[in-house]
Amino acid sequence: MKDEVGDARPSGHGVLARRPGEYASAGKVANLDQFATGTLSTVVGGDADGCRALDLRAAGGIDLRILPDRGFDLGSAWFRGVPLVWISAVGERAPLDKLYGRAWIEAFGGGLLTTCGLRNVGAPSEGHGLHGRYSHLVATDVQVNRELEEGDVVLAAQATIDEMEPPSVHLRFWQRLGTRSHPVPREYRSPAVGRRSAGRDRC
Repeated sequence: MKDEVGDARPSGHGVLARRPGEYASAGKVANLDQFATGTLSTVVGGDADGCRALDLRAAGGIDLRILPDRGFDLGSAWFRGVPLVWISAVGERAPLDKLYGRAWIEAFGGGLLTTCGLRNVGAPSEGHGLHGRYSHLVATDVQVNRELEEGDVVLAAQATIDEMEPPSVHLRFWQRLGTRSHPVPREYRSPAVGRRSAGRDRC
């Protein structure tokens, strides 16, 4: 069986006959939303009421739920409808204002990526709670970009996370996460920049 672009259609369920970029180049796509979307929303109700959520969805790729108000970390994730992560009994919830002792674990919802730090990793130490404050910091400058790359539609979301304790502490972390319309995930990491800034890039 041939598709309209002229390639043989594979028999696997949910598999595109051609890459989205090839359909776009052939003039078969009116809007790339057909293959990949990035949707920023606000949760209504439940323990995460009022928090932002950024959902990235890509045909044939990994769907991601990013939590901008929890350090821009990754909550749920699916591959072709199959869940990839463990979610705790706590689930998705709002960040805590105070993280003394072991309060961090009581608000841990699971998910694909939870970042520790920036000033403490591990047991409570030197006045810092378990695993630090990072996963309870609110991201700013949230952006989503979409582009064609090597025949795939690539979604990339980025944000800035600041941990501050004036006047002496201001740590800044730059996070970039993404997915693509292709079943093979790729990961990239950028090096730390300077003494007070760091970055991570995952697409």
